Amino acid sequence: MNQKVGPTILSLMLAVPLAFAGSQDDLARELGNAGLTLGAPIYIRVFKKTSEHVREKPEDLVKGQERFEYKVGGSERWDRNTMGQERKYNSFLGELQVYVRSGDGTYRLFKTYPVGTYTGTFGPKKLKGDGQTPEGFYSVTPNRLKPNSQYHRAFDIGYPNSYDRAHGYTGSLIEVHGTYQSDGCLAMGPAISEIYALSQAALKYGQSSVPVHIFPFPLEADNLARYPAGAVKKFWTSELLAGYEYFEKHRVPPRIEAKKGHYRVADAQPEFPNTDAGLSSPGECLGTVVAY
Repeated sequence: MNQKVGPTILSLMLAVPLAFAGSQDDLARELGNAGLTLGAPIYIRVFKKTSEHVREKPEDLVKGQERFEYKVGGSERWDRNTMGQERKYNSFLGELQVYVRSGDGTYRLFKTYPVGTYTGTFGPKKLKGDGQTPEGFYSVTPNRLKPNSQYHRAFDIGYPNSYDRAHGYTGSLIEVHGTYQSDGCLAMGPAISEIYALSQAALKYGQSSVPVHIFPFPLEADNLARYPAGAVKKFWTSELLAGYEYFEKHRVPPRIEAKKGHYRVADAQPEFPNTDAGLSSPGECLGTVVAY
C-alpha cells in the first residue's frame, strides 16, 4: 500500500522558500514524473571515482606525475593552492547520487551529478589542512545548511564525526558546495542548486538529518580486487563495506553507529528520525552516526 512520503507540490511551493524559487516547480514536476515527491526524505551517496575510472587507472596519481587525463573523461593533477600548499586535484572523476524515498519506503535513484572537483587521495581525512576529502558516514542537519555561502549554496557534512574524533582526526568546514574550487570539499558547480533544494526541502518536511555517505568508489568485489592489501584497503573493507552493502541489499540508508572506534551498521534509518537521536555530546546531533 502506498504511503504519503512528502507534502503536496502546492503546499511546498507556498510554504518553503527554496534556494531557487523560480526552479522549484520544475524540480517538483521532474520528481513527480519519476513517481517521487519534493520534500520526501533523501539519501546522498558519493563516490570519489566511478567504476569506469577505477578500471582505467586504479591507483592514485603520485607526486612527480603532474597530470593524468582519463579516456572516459576527467583528470588528476598535482598543483599548489593559493597558499602554496601541494594538493592533488581530481576533476570530474567522481559522482554524487541523490536517492529519494518512494511510496513503498525504499529509496530510488533520482539523479546522479558529476563531482566537479575534490582534493586528496584515497582514504579518510585525518588532519586539519591536509587537503583530503573525507571518506565515511556523515550527515546534514538544518543548522548546517548555508544558503548564503560564498560558494553560492553549501552544506556542511559534519566532519569530524564521532568516529573521526575517536581516532584523533582534526579539521572542520568540509562542505558540499558550488563552484569548482576545493580544498577538501566536494565542489559541485551549478548542480549545487538542485542538490541544495532537495536537501532543504527534505529537512523542512520532517527528515532530521540527510545521510551523506562518501566512498572511494563502488565497493564491489572486482573494484576492491584492483587494490593491494594495506591500511587504506582495510579501512574500506572493515569500516565502510558493511554500510555500502546494506544499502545495496535493502535500498534503505543504514543507521551507522561509531562504537569503540569502529563504524557499525545498527539498522535502517527511521523514516523521520527523532532529532534527539545520535547525540554524542550535549547539543551535537550527528544524524546517521550514533556515538558510544
